[in-house]
Amino acid sequence: MGHNTAVLILNDAINGVQEDPKGFADALMDAWHKFQHTHVPTDFCIGNHSNGGTVFHESHADVTGVYAIGGNHTSKLYTGYNGGRHHTDEDRVKLLKELAAEMGYTITKKRKTKRKAK
Repeated sequence: MGHNTAVLILNDAINGVQEDPKGFADALMDAWHKFQHTHVPTDFCIGNHSNGGTVFHESHADVTGVYAIGGNHTSKLYTGYNGGRHHTDEDRVKLLKELAAEMGYTITKKRKTKRKAK
């Protein structure tokens, strides 16, 4: 497997991709190169938007990153090697437990509640 890069594109700026595809490609590549050295989310211009997009994750395909995305920003919650597995419920629960443990919490499954007969 190779490496993956994650990029957030703001919808307000998306038309700039079509209006200036070369400018978009150049700005994205510049941000990608900066991110390679800093591993800090790196904004880039799209059209007249100075923060039209952000490169926020790059890793080997066997690494899974969990991010909160909202408010035009990304926040890394967890990154860990797990063979890139997060396709099944079991994989996702394991990932959730690892995230919780890293933050000092534990996760337990809710108990099933019995319904009262009418």
